[in-house]
Amino acid sequence: MEDSPLFLAHQNDRKAETHIRYKRFDEAAVCHQKASGFLLQAMQLTSVSRALESLQLQHDYHLRQKDIIRIKKVQFELKKKYLDYKNRRMTTHKKEKKSQSDDLQSHIFRIMDETDSLLSFLQIKIEENNVDVKPSTSEKPPASGQRKLKSEQAIMEELNSLNTELRNLIKQLFAELQSSERQVEALRIRLKAYEEDFPALPDLTPLEIPQYEYTSATTEDIFPELV
Repeated sequence: MEDSPLFLAHQNDRKAETHIRYKRFDEAAVCHQKASGFLLQAMQLTSVSRALESLQLQHDYHLRQKDIIRIKKVQFELKKKYLDYKNRRMTTHKKEKKSQSDDLQSHIFRIMDETDSLLSFLQIKIEENNVDVKPSTSEKPPASGQRKLKSEQAIMEELNSLNTELRNLIKQLFAELQSSERQVEALRIRLKAYEEDFPALPDLTPLEIPQYEYTSATTEDIFPELV
């Protein structure tokens, strides 16, 4: 019984279902091909019309399953490639955005530090000017290598320039954040459109084998070659 063509056909059908479950499409297609071959062998062992009709339906079912599996395989590979592409794009985008964000943040902090330094220097300079002490006529010019003190006017101009640059950088940061939000929304729309264009292929209900009542037929009548 276990070596009969009909039993081997059903066995390969169950194997095909297992392969499909684990996305082994090629192996599943081979099992359906084998099942259809065993059903052809079973058809040669009987001449009963109802039995032949049932076996023919099963044979056609396994041949259709081969075509359906090819479609499932293509669909699965397309989805896999899309997900891989999406993950690569997201990873690259995150790295680029992180690098740009780090550079922008460093630039902002540097400008803020310079602004604080100028403010502190300006405060000290103002306090010195408020001291009612006349400078000595014998004051020597700065020695070589010493930093020359800036005038209050130059400090104020530089401070205003740095503040303007800081404001522009902050505006740039907000603009990039808004651009990122628009890109994320665009990706959501594209993903939704993709899912609508490539709907999941529904699993087909296995073909039910017709139930026949062999009231007057015996085993010898159905499979005379086995007697």
